[in-house]
Amino acid sequence: MDRRSSDIPPSVRLFGYDGGLKERELDYLTCVWYAVKDVHAQGSWKKLAHLHRFSTHFAETLASSTSQHTLSCTPMLKIEVPAANIDEMSARISSSFPRRRRLILLGKEHTEGERSPIERVIGEEFVVDTLHFYNSIRKECSERLARLPLGYRHEAFLAEVMFEQMLQLPTAESKPIFYYATMIDLCKLLPEFPRAMAGCVRELFGKLEALDVECRLRLSEWLAYHLSNFNFQWPWERWAHVLQQPNNSVQRMFLEDIISRLVRLSYHEKIQKSLPEAFLCLLPPKPIPVCMYLKQDPQEDEMEDPFMKLAAEFHSMVREKRTDEDVNGWVQESVVVSLGASKTLDVVLQVLLMVGSKSFTHTLTALERYIKVLRELVSDEEQEMVAINSVSYVWTNSPQRTIMILNRLHGLRLVRGVSILNWAFSRADLFLQEHLWEIVYNGTSKEVARAHDASEELSAARASQSAMESGDEGEEEKEGTIQDLERALHEAKETEKQTLLCLFQNFQKVLDPMFEGGGSNTPIATYLLQHLRAFGRRFRLSATPLSGILRSHFAGSSVRVREEAFSGLFCTT
Repeated sequence: MDRRSSDIPPSVRLFGYDGGLKERELDYLTCVWYAVKDVHAQGSWKKLAHLHRFSTHFAETLASSTSQHTLSCTPMLKIEVPAANIDEMSARISSSFPRRRRLILLGKEHTEGERSPIERVIGEEFVVDTLHFYNSIRKECSERLARLPLGYRHEAFLAEVMFEQMLQLPTAESKPIFYYATMIDLCKLLPEFPRAMAGCVRELFGKLEALDVECRLRLSEWLAYHLSNFNFQWPWERWAHVLQQPNNSVQRMFLEDIISRLVRLSYHEKIQKSLPEAFLCLLPPKPIPVCMYLKQDPQEDEMEDPFMKLAAEFHSMVREKRTDEDVNGWVQESVVVSLGASKTLDVVLQVLLMVGSKSFTHTLTALERYIKVLRELVSDEEQEMVAINSVSYVWTNSPQRTIMILNRLHGLRLVRGVSILNWAFSRADLFLQEHLWEIVYNGTSKEVARAHDASEELSAARASQSAMESGDEGEEEKEGTIQDLERALHEAKETEKQTLLCLFQNFQKVLDPMFEGGGSNTPIATYLLQHLRAFGRRFRLSATPLSGILRSHFAGSSVRVREEAFSGLFCTT
């Protein structure tokens, strides 16, 4: 153990961009080892009042009983490790056995006091085990955390461990909402917990520039959700100095993201009233849709515009609830011939989004009712880009609607992940708009999930076939089904491959010119590098089978770009 490296790999380090913050996150196993050595050297095991010896309750029974049998237990590790690809092997092992760390946010006088280091280890194990075993019973979990059998006030220590677990990299053990909701419960159960929690937030906010970009996202998501459960009350004035920072500063973008998420969780007017006047400059615009072709009071010359005429006519047909077949026939025979497919698609989609603008349910109804019209118009990548731009234009004032509608178009297979990625990376404001990164993540993860689901379906079908006896009725049908699933899996894997390659090639296209032109130390370059590492880490399991292709792609990039890409993908640094 003394020879074991206690350094956490930078690719999964919370404060991976500031070497001076290494003491803020420690390798947990190393902490345990030093705590054990300390208590052993002092010979104070028996003095640990909070090391529960549950066997003492059954000592008499155990002493009087006779040996019956020994319990054998064979551990089962369901992990397939490919022997050929060392990168894939490393990714699978590191994902199955993530390295645990201890996050230090508050002073020892608040979390440990004069107690032995082993007391901290025991207390942390209580917390982690409770979170693990009561994951599906949140209320019970919160109550147990509030009354841990430690014998001392543990609010500060508990808050620190909660953030430690919520911000674990590469992934937290439980879903984010579990930690969010549990901390809300703890604020109600423990009067001193909110103060300790606020102290942790203060420390994290002060170190945002060094904090991993994925952890920043979780933190902003958590804080927005937390405030929405406490009437949006927060001491904003403590962060007033951030308003003087430039638009691309990390802290200012963090606040903008929180406020944008608050609007998603409530409504614009409510957040506008709850924010101090000085912070209204960070408030996004009212989520009102905009349509280029439908206007309430059009000018006379505008009424003669062929696109506005088409929009008005199509709008009337939708209002009349004309069938998909009728509208599609009219579009193909009359409109596409005169205006072209691209412009027709732009008009049709903008009108549908305006008709369904009342709620997301209305939007889905409008899109699905005229899905045949849309499928006929979206025929290639160029038309997919037109569709994405139409959504972005109509809902330019609502990132939430843009995200949801693009996700739905992707789910309906009207657009592909590759087109979504190409569109997002073509945006000049990519580094300033957090919601664009959410769109990039959704576009990539959906293709990865489809490949995974196709693999699961094929495995289940093969298992079902193996259980059948020769000559059983339906054997030929099952064989045909398996062949169809094999083709579907091949297509899904190919799409996944193209999407992942597109993701990292787009990063390369944006970053390489910056480093060639001497812009490697700009905030934009740093921000993009952080996202490159985070995306590599998120999709490591899916991307490492492509390690040979990815290594050759990044071979010509600068050393810094290559290091960040490989750090996330292959955990090489």
